Amino acid sequence: MRMVRGEAEAVSTLCLADLGGSEQVLKSGVAELEASEGGGGFLVKSERFVEAININLGLLSLKSCIHALRDRLTHVPYGNSRLTMMLADALGGDCRTCVVVTGSSEAPHALETLNALKFGQDCSQVVTSSGDSLGAALRAIRALDAEIEEVEAEIQRKERWETV
Repeated sequence: MRMVRGEAEAVSTLCLADLGGSEQVLKSGVAELEASEGGGGFLVKSERFVEAININLGLLSLKSCIHALRDRLTHVPYGNSRLTMMLADALGGDCRTCVVVTGSSEAPHALETLNALKFGQDCSQVVTSSGDSLGAALRAIRALDAEIEEVEAEIQRKERWETV
């Protein structure tokens, strides 16, 4: 909130984040298995593979934050990833947040859809301590303005000018 020409003006932030879901590295084709001489295989690291890992780490951190908020823990680990640091204001405190969860009705995507729905359910159980902070701030400012006027009036009454 800020004051403009003596009037309180609310400042809002709109934050849109398309999280896109977790990256199944083998399923999405960002990782390739190469056979080794001993029988098993190993993943070939590419830029897309590292990006998929970072996406998954960010989503894991977001899930940790949602669980902490849902369980009303004293510490919410916003600092665990860039994603959660950017979304910290939108997730907790005096805010309104809307989470849209999408899924697929196709059988090959059933597990991802189920996980997305569970995440959405966890999000729906988060209750933030959203109060009437704007109203409280306005009342505080008006009280301070009234006190300033009283002090100025007292100064005017006690003020005397002397010429030497």
